[in-house]
Amino acid sequence: MAGTQRGHTGRAAASAVVLGLLAIAWRIWLVGRYWGHEEEDWGNLLLIRGVLDSHFGLIETEHMPLYSWLAAAATALVGDPRTGGLVISVLMGGLAVGLCAWIGWRWLSPAAGVAAALLLCFQPEAALYSASVLRESTYMAAMLAGVALVGAGRGLGGGAVLSLAFLARFNPAFSLLPALGWLVVRDRRDRRAWKAAALLGATVLAWAIYYRLTVGHWAFWGGVLERNTGDAVGDLSPRERVAAVWLAFSGLFARVLPAHAGHAVCLLAVPGFFLLKRGARPEAARWLGLAGLGTVGLLAATAVVSAYDPAHNLYWKWLTPSVPFLVLLAAHAAVELGRHPRLGRAGPLLLIALLLQSAFVYRSQTAFQMDRSQRWYGTQIELMRWVERAYPPGVAVLTDAIPAWYLQARRSPVTPISWSDPDLPRDNADAFGAFLARERIVVVQWFAEDWVGAREAAPWLELGKAVAVGDAFLLPIAREDGYGFIAYVVSGPFGIPEPSEPPPGAAGSDGSGDDWLP
Repeated sequence: MAGTQRGHTGRAAASAVVLGLLAIAWRIWLVGRYWGHEEEDWGNLLLIRGVLDSHFGLIETEHMPLYSWLAAAATALVGDPRTGGLVISVLMGGLAVGLCAWIGWRWLSPAAGVAAALLLCFQPEAALYSASVLRESTYMAAMLAGVALVGAGRGLGGGAVLSLAFLARFNPAFSLLPALGWLVVRDRRDRRAWKAAALLGATVLAWAIYYRLTVGHWAFWGGVLERNTGDAVGDLSPRERVAAVWLAFSGLFARVLPAHAGHAVCLLAVPGFFLLKRGARPEAARWLGLAGLGTVGLLAATAVVSAYDPAHNLYWKWLTPSVPFLVLLAAHAAVELGRHPRLGRAGPLLLIALLLQSAFVYRSQTAFQMDRSQRWYGTQIELMRWVERAYPPGVAVLTDAIPAWYLQARRSPVTPISWSDPDLPRDNADAFGAFLARERIVVVQWFAEDWVGAREAAPWLELGKAVAVGDAFLLPIAREDGYGFIAYVVSGPFGIPEPSEPPPGAAGSDGSGDDWLP
């Protein structure tokens, strides 16, 4: 019996390792082709650099500090913040898939574990966010490891790892801590739940105290909450507010989750929850269900509070922590329902259908997000890399946001100058041209967003046409209306040599694409 158990454990571990390595390989392939989800990917580069430069004295209080600490430690070894951040993201993404396989294999069934891990390996957000400088994969790995330890009866170890998950994202305070609390209420003699809940609760309280001493109030979630609601519903009448909340809530479950996690996954996750008692380890499986319920519940609450339109891409990040639970429940349902006597030999086809339908959804959604990322963000970074290659050190670019963070984090010889620079002339073409010459600016990137200030300083650049400003001549070379920017190359009698290679997309260059103007 003991030998059979050891063999079962060994096969589960081998499966977890193989699937984790597959996930790492897929994420490494994505790294060279995916340019990030939004501004946060590139803003994190500055944060990682700041942690390293402060000798780990900088603590990120809004989005929690664990990922930036780990990425800074990796950066100390590899030298580049983006590479350091990607090392952590990719490895944690592989670890999350391996843990998913282990949990499914041991608590549900071997087939459910393998199927769930395959789904998590290729699910768009789980894969893409593990291939970018984001904290999502670190949180997912720590969350699944903590859940696994608690389910194995290791309360202190589980509470400690769930505390690390909290330091990656503060979600466990509102999802996993209530789930542990329910275990305690249901069985007050459950020492593992007591220990895990007490340790995680103590960590949350300690962080709240630190936040109070640092920021001035206890609501460590307040800043993120405020930014993710804003004026979404604040200016609406009560009736309009109810309609907006219902649109967000229903859109999340009827449109967003099926389009990202998979229609078959979402449909099967519900019966999978009620079939957990049929798992190989029912007690651990019930804890898995509670953790999943708390995580999905927090996602629903986030949609209700934010009331964003379902098309908003923030939902893509918010749903990511729920994906491991959804795929585990769906795979479990497919296995258990497939065992029904009426299905006979056709039973395994249900699991195959789940994988095939999900593969179709994942392929389409991954391609869409990669294309969008290339157009919105990749074009901007390729532009900065071209400036670094084509111009001598000491030149500058007039830009903001992603390109500026990219250059600052890598300590580039190209200086980014912000549209909010107090010395930048406002709505004066001749003075604007003189500023470009004085600062040795070779590229101007105009942004449509009002908060940047480009429209106020240089409204004539909104037309996207070649224009002379003072002694400078600006020629448009790139435009992306989805993100909202137009890039111009600057020429004039400034003593700056002509670029050694044409801009991306120009005749004779290596770049191409619809966003680069001929």
